[in-house]
Amino acid sequence: MFHTPTVNVIAASGMLSTHPPTPTRRVEDGRVLSPTCTRQRIESRRVKKQMMERVRRARISDKIAQLHGVALSMVGVDVSHRSIY
Repeated sequence: MFHTPTVNVIAASGMLSTHPPTPTRRVEDGRVLSPTCTRQRIESRRVKKQMMERVRRARISDKIAQLHGVALSMVGVDVSHRSIY
């Protein structure tokens, strides 16, 4: 569908290269990010989101267990010998 233009580039070795130009992206501070760097950043973000979700779910589970213990103690059931599961 899209045609990537080929550019004749003379490499440092003096050989002529007809590879398409490597897509790059500029960020606000002027740095250039290669596609590999962008992929690594996306992968890192995905892993961090997974870890944050695990921590969030563990926190919710702890709060539910505490609430269950409070509810049982209000009813008069000994909480120390019971398990939530």
